[in-house]
Amino acid sequence: MSRFRFRLQDLMQLAEAREKERATQLARAQQAAAMARLHAETLNALRTAGSEQIAAAHGRGTAAGSIQQMSLILEQLERHHAAAASVLSSAEAEVARCRAAYTTVAQERQVLDKLRERRHEAWRIEQAQHEQKQMDELAATRHGKSKGPTGGSGTS
Repeated sequence: MSRFRFRLQDLMQLAEAREKERATQLARAQQAAAMARLHAETLNALRTAGSEQIAAAHGRGTAAGSIQQMSLILEQLERHHAAAASVLSSAEAEVARCRAAYTTVAQERQVLDKLRERRHEAWRIEQAQHEQKQMDELAATRHGKSKGPTGGSGTS
């Protein structure tokens, strides 16, 4: 019985390597997006707290200079938050791009897996048929020898 050999095995191994590479890229992109999201959420929380402090300062009759300083700090937080939101948007776009690339190479590898399975099954069936043919030939040969040279059953 011969060994099964998938002729596209090298291509399949290459597809598996590409899939692992894309999975790593996707994981890195997801990690970067999570960090960007955390940064944006932190800045948003600081911005909200700053707004609340300014509102409370107005209610307490705090000096105008202090309120103005708080407003300047809040404006700076607004700019930082806008920049962080932009970074987050870019990071999420990168995640989407990496996910699409991963999905594509994963599907390519799955196609090769299915092809390999089909070819292996066809090879297995072919081997079983070949073995059956050999067994049939062996049985026919033995049956022919048991009849003897005249073709009879050997009893007279």
